[in-house]
Amino acid sequence: MIPSAIMQKEEEPGRNPKTARKENAFLKLLIYGIALTLTVSQALTYLQRYRDVPTKITYRVEEREEFVAPKITVCRFPAWNVAEPPPDWQNETVSSFFRKYSSLAFHFYTRGKVNGKFCLTPEKVDLVNISSVVDRPCGTWTQTFQYHKGDLLDLRRCFTLHPKTQLGIQHSESGFYFVLAPDGSKTTAARGTKAPWEISIHNDPDWASDLEGTSTAFKVHHATANTIHLSAREMLYKSTPARPCEADPSYSRDRCRSDCAARALSTDATCRLNWMNLSLPLCERMKDLRDLIVGYDEKTRRNGDSNCSCPPPCRRVRYTVAVAPKEFRCESGPSLMTVLKIYFPRRQVEVLVEKEAYDSTQMVGELGGCVGLFLGFSLVSVYEIVAGFFSRREGKNPLSAE
Repeated sequence: MIPSAIMQKEEEPGRNPKTARKENAFLKLLIYGIALTLTVSQALTYLQRYRDVPTKITYRVEEREEFVAPKITVCRFPAWNVAEPPPDWQNETVSSFFRKYSSLAFHFYTRGKVNGKFCLTPEKVDLVNISSVVDRPCGTWTQTFQYHKGDLLDLRRCFTLHPKTQLGIQHSESGFYFVLAPDGSKTTAARGTKAPWEISIHNDPDWASDLEGTSTAFKVHHATANTIHLSAREMLYKSTPARPCEADPSYSRDRCRSDCAARALSTDATCRLNWMNLSLPLCERMKDLRDLIVGYDEKTRRNGDSNCSCPPPCRRVRYTVAVAPKEFRCESGPSLMTVLKIYFPRRQVEVLVEKEAYDSTQMVGELGGCVGLFLGFSLVSVYEIVAGFFSRREGKNPLSAE
């Protein structure tokens, strides 16, 4: 506390004692007022810093025995066996159009580690109808459609694997093994069989989105054997007023944006795509399918609708892809098949954790230091104030009690 001796002046001869006391009281109030103003100003600064929730990122490397298997989408460009659309394509049914002009059919073998055992599911994927699904123990294959400028009708037909297993660490035996091959009976010389395959590794484990920045895409050429090494980076963010995020583990930002776009289209749409959560029938005509996909692409690129809020999730996983040098195979006969192995070769995973850089304990500590600096206030001062209060009630001077 500010010593009272500093506030007191020796009374000058002939000076009114009452006036001297008023001057001393005014000087004391002035000094305390300045100190209190500085204290409050600094306290508000500390409070604002705490409310802004500044954060810091910590980095660590963990070892894991298994990883969440990412969703994988397989596409091919061109995806059709004709260069120009038929004259009556608008009136074609979806299933009829696919049977006539789709050149996508391939074999796949998925190996997933389940309780130390591996499941092997050889199948030939041939999804004709828009709602077709191939369900197997290791995963479910569904088909999707993307707006792709330059392909037939600006549409691209793709297949997405939704894994049901975790991936262990045992070289390629614990990953995915694909054998990709175009349907040679439908592929014409005009379109060729040398078109590359495009593989997308989706970062969102709950939704296979084709939005830009939501997946890692790479191309593999026909008649090659390719090895893809995956590595994972997990990011755990803290929700703050300036950068809110969704902590619900079942939340998917990509799904939110997709549903937002679907709701924006539902007012004018007469049918839906197979991944849309709308109470409408599936699109049966190619014209309706194409119009809806073009509108869907436009809406999702603009984040659906201005009334939609899709914050990022607090937990995010990003997969990094390393493509090993490819091995070329013969370009004739069954060797036209493209082989693809995708797996995690290492147990290490990078983990980035966002934490508070300025918590309540730091704020209280700095505020206490500020009060002590400007007002001279401490726990000893509390004792002196309490003791003085009770001494005055008893009519004693605590400093001369002895």
